Amino acid sequence: MEMWVEYFGTAMSAIIAVSLMQKNIRWLRIFNTLGSGGFAVYGLLIGALPVIILNCFIVVVNTVYLIRMRNSDEKFDFLPVEGLQSLYVRKFIDFHRQDIQNIFPSFDPEDREGVQGCLILRDAIPVSLVLYRLNAEEGDIIIDYSVPSHRDRTNAKYFFEYVLRHVDLGQVKRMKAGAESPVHRQYLKQMGFTPLPGEEESFFVREISS
Repeated sequence: MEMWVEYFGTAMSAIIAVSLMQKNIRWLRIFNTLGSGGFAVYGLLIGALPVIILNCFIVVVNTVYLIRMRNSDEKFDFLPVEGLQSLYVRKFIDFHRQDIQNIFPSFDPEDREGVQGCLILRDAIPVSLVLYRLNAEEGDIIIDYSVPSHRDRTNAKYFFEYVLRHVDLGQVKRMKAGAESPVHRQYLKQMGFTPLPGEEESFFVREISS
């Protein structure tokens, strides 16, 4: 057997292993499909029929579920909350405290004055929490957090494209968010935020659509 074939099989095994480490079920199936598809090719290269059959079956199953997930009609809704005064919000934050601190290390759950926000619900399950403080014509986003299993940006799209048009923001015309990590910085760019000049991409703003 040629050495590159062994390397290829090892690489596909690594992709399958990575898939099992994903918390988001969609990404788990995507990585698993890639790895299994590659491993089926590996089985073909070494002439192992059981390997080919098993991994082709896995690819078909994953593909079916990915199509179902894409076409599923999840019901989005939101629940306005009294910011950090809400008992449920505090419990939500406490449950996800470590993950929240990793993304928003400067977040202080004791800073409650003037904080407003909402929970984003998917099929009545709370999957995202957005907290903000409104100023004259600008709102400061304190945290914009989604649970790992539903971290696919659809929660954020729902918030920025729908929720903000259905809550009372007064005269606020744009939202500002801080970026404390490269991952969150990239997320803000993907959600239509632009960096404030002179802030070295520490703060981003997005106009509120009418």
